[in-house]
Amino acid sequence: MLSPLSGIAALAFILLPHVALAQTTHGAAAAGIQKRGSTSHVSIGTGGGSSPEIARKNAMESCMKGEPRNFPCRIVSNWQFGGCGFIATGTGRKNSGLVGWGSGATREAARAKCLSAKGIVSCDKVIGFCSKTKAEADAENKRLETLEKMQKELEEELEELEELEKELDEAIKKGKRS
Repeated sequence: MLSPLSGIAALAFILLPHVALAQTTHGAAAAGIQKRGSTSHVSIGTGGGSSPEIARKNAMESCMKGEPRNFPCRIVSNWQFGGCGFIATGTGRKNSGLVGWGSGATREAARAKCLSAKGIVSCDKVIGFCSKTKAEADAENKRLETLEKMQKELEEELEELEELEKELDEAIKKGKRS
């Protein structure tokens, strides 16, 4: 038998789940161009993480998921602690088979760099993001630590309530027997 108190504690437990937030203090962008027959393909990817290595790994994985698979991608940009990175893909005139990309600290810079490539006339797909500053990452860590502490306290309180509930059930059963 569940008491109203244990229901409240269980609800609080659900509302404050353990969340392992990835710290996105570093970012990277990757790009690759591959020619297959008379057609060229371009793939781009961005990734973030708590270190330059993780960000680069994530950007490479994102880029290599392009079609066709396993693009020959390479890292073209890195940023950290509040920096930004964007990358754009572009195409040449219809039936020219030209493709290209450009990267920059803003969407506009990435698009402009893409359009500056020889023969590229359109750069519509732009992806990227800004990483967290050190202060933002520290504040997020503090919030996460507070949530984890609260969750632990709620788990302990829930265990105590469940014990009390068992004792109460046993006392009620004993009372019915006498």
